[in-house]
Amino acid sequence: MKKGKVARLAGFAGALGLTTVLVTTAVQGTGAYFTSSVDGNLKATSGHLTVTASSTNLNFTNLVPGVDQHQSVTFGVTAGSATAADIWLVFDPNSAEYAAFTGAKAANGGYVSNAFDGGLGQYGHFAVVGQQGHRFDSYNLQLPKASDAMAAYSYTSSGVNVCNVDANGNGGSNIQHTYGHGNDIAECGVPAAILLRTGLQPGDSGSATIYFGVTGKSSAQDTLAVDVPFKIVATQPGQYPLIKADSDAGQKNPSSIGTIGTNW
Repeated sequence: MKKGKVARLAGFAGALGLTTVLVTTAVQGTGAYFTSSVDGNLKATSGHLTVTASSTNLNFTNLVPGVDQHQSVTFGVTAGSATAADIWLVFDPNSAEYAAFTGAKAANGGYVSNAFDGGLGQYGHFAVVGQQGHRFDSYNLQLPKASDAMAAYSYTSSGVNVCNVDANGNGGSNIQHTYGHGNDIAECGVPAAILLRTGLQPGDSGSATIYFGVTGKSSAQDTLAVDVPFKIVATQPGQYPLIKADSDAGQKNPSSIGTIGTNW
């Protein structure tokens, strides 16, 4: 091959190589690779939890000392609810009615200033029988101190009788006053929230039985013994239905201590 032709071919090849480098650099520099995309979206909608209840107006009449009466409350979780629920019997621990029912003595302080010297004390008997073993019982309706309304507590009277109440408001004591033995019953006030049923599924229902009576210490006739409102409250499982005094929520908003359903 002639030298001139070889030189022209070499120059042509060199030119091709240079052109390839230039193209590659251009692609890398501009990011001009093939791409493809599909649109997406994030959407979230909250569900609901709805409780139903019936026979919630309890009226115990013609009470005779030492003879209890009982009535039942039924409750359910609506079928469209997004979660199972715990069911609670809840009193307002800030109310005068609750204090008159089961308050602590004024000297023990607490949420209610007019504590009515310990509520009904040993003049009343109150019991709640829920489901799955949940139960509270007491023959001395006086809280040891007002803050025990929303806390587990244990109180012993003269080393004879013990009242134990857990964080779910279950427990108490079924010891009754014995005539002639003085104050032999531990103070065992009614918790502000008493767990009646755990994990009730949407569409299911249950019931609780509430007992009330005046004891043999009571001699008043045709007298109103108690008049205290309550609520049947459903919470997500494991949630307490009131703001506890030692919770973060309670510290952020102390005026709302005891507010129903605002702790989460």
